[in-house]
Amino acid sequence: WLQFSELNNTYTFGNTGQTIYSGNGQQDVRPVPGGYGHLRIRGAGNKQLSGATLVKGDLEILATDGLPVLDVMPANHDLTVRGNWTSYGEAGFNERQGLVLFDQGLAQTVSTTGGERFHNWRIQKTGALYVTMASDVTLVNNLNLPSGNGRLDLDGNTLVLLNGAGNAITGAFANQRHIRSERTDNTSKVQWDI
Repeated sequence: WLQFSELNNTYTFGNTGQTIYSGNGQQDVRPVPGGYGHLRIRGAGNKQLSGATLVKGDLEILATDGLPVLDVMPANHDLTVRGNWTSYGEAGFNERQGLVLFDQGLAQTVSTTGGERFHNWRIQKTGALYVTMASDVTLVNNLNLPSGNGRLDLDGNTLVLLNGAGNAITGAFANQRHIRSERTDNTSKVQWDI
């Protein structure tokens, strides 16, 4: 990647291909034209986005051989994920003030040991599909369910909003855009610190 050049090199990352950043120490996660297929972060050290990044499949941040951190950098690069989000814990992702976008026409799951933390999270689906939380999620600033289909299923977990403003959840709620929290045991919760 030290010699990476969009002018002199051509890279094609297929939808089902997997790219693994597994080195120890700092690594640049370069944005590639058309996006990554599946992206796996492992090893140790800071893996830093060097631009707005698209992952067309699953994103995995794994602690199998170290404690890597995927960092959106001070530039707060956007991260779009169209597959499932899996991480070893909140410490695996440095959200800073970036945006994580879940979009397109696939059902998605957020699964993180001990919960995940996003600064801004937008769910914008092209069909009647849900993003399902398989763990708690904390939002520092904003949950955006824009026009179209933005459906979030808490699935027995807690969505924590740290932003006490009345617009911390944006997007007009409708049949196509909503938070599903129905559980007879009351385990699905929205905790909004107003």
